[in-house]
Amino acid sequence: MMRSVLLAVLAATFALADESAPVQVLTDPGFEAEAADSAEDGWFNQAAGPDGVTSERIEGEGREGSACIHIASTVEGDGVWIWRQHVSDPPTLRSYRLSAWVKAKDVDGNVIVCIRCSDEAGEVVAFGTTQGTCDVSGTTDWKEIACEFVPPEATKRLEVLCFLTGTGACWFDDVTLSAGERAEANTPAATPGEDKPGVFRLRGMYEV
Repeated sequence: MMRSVLLAVLAATFALADESAPVQVLTDPGFEAEAADSAEDGWFNQAAGPDGVTSERIEGEGREGSACIHIASTVEGDGVWIWRQHVSDPPTLRSYRLSAWVKAKDVDGNVIVCIRCSDEAGEVVAFGTTQGTCDVSGTTDWKEIACEFVPPEATKRLEVLCFLTGTGACWFDDVTLSAGERAEANTPAATPGEDKPGVFRLRGMYEV
C-alpha cells in the first residue's frame, strides 16, 4: 500500500515538472529551411512580390553568418511587410516569451515581432507585441527584442508575425517562442486596430 502511494506521488511530481518545463513552440527559429507554402507549415512570406518591397530569406547575413529574413521597403505610407508562422493547439495558461534578434538600416517606422492568440472561432482573445517597449528604428546592429504574455485557456492557435512598418531595411534571426511555467490567465490584451498603448494600427491590403 505504501509503495502504491509513493508511486502515485512520484507520478504527480513528474507530471508537474513536465508541465513547467520550458517548451519551444516555433519551428526553424534560425530560418534554415526555405519559405513554407503556408504559415501552418513553417515560416511563410506573406509580403513576397510587391513593387518597392524586398521580402526574402537570405543566406549568410544572419547573426553568425547563417540564414535570416531580410525585409526592405521604399513604399511610403502604411504598408506592413510580414513573415508569419502559425501554431495549432499550443500549451495554454503558461508564461510565454517571444523573442527575436533584429538589425535595422535607415528604418523610418518600426521593426516588430508580435503574436495573436485566437479561439476556436478564429476570434482574437489575446495579443502581445514588442511595439512600445522594444521599438527599433534608424540604423542598429543586431539586438534582441522580446515580449511576455499568457495565452488564455481558450487559445486554439498562435500566430507569430515578424514585420517592418514604414521604409528602410531590417533583418530577423533566431525568432523563438518559449512556453514556460504555469501561470494564471491574464486580462486579454487589446486587439489589433485599436489605438491603445503598445498596439499598432494596421492599414492597407495585407490581412493580419
